[in-house]
Amino acid sequence: MTKGLVFALLMTLAAPSEVTVDVYPNVVMAGGNVRWRCRVQKHPDNRKLRGGFEFYRTFEETMDGDSARITYERVFLEVPCNPGAAFCEVTRASGKRLRVVSPFNVAGCE
Repeated sequence: MTKGLVFALLMTLAAPSEVTVDVYPNVVMAGGNVRWRCRVQKHPDNRKLRGGFEFYRTFEETMDGDSARITYERVFLEVPCNPGAAFCEVTRASGKRLRVVSPFNVAGCE
């Protein structure tokens, strides 16, 4: 590999993600509460944010490009067994979707 190619690869790997999502705690007892948080880099084409848990609860929020917030938070109460993955998805003006998921487990389920 050439030095330029190695540098480009390292810069790609080190680049911050445009969308991140995390859940705290990442393991909860069935019926427990969790804090969901999504962070989105500012971009003039950001138009819609969708997030939550795939099989439990989701929400949508309109984004106004560069003037939209960076951090979105929700508290989900009484999370049941098998709520699905925690996710955050941003839709751009072009229709392009940026989707991320976070590991999440519910304990105490039979």
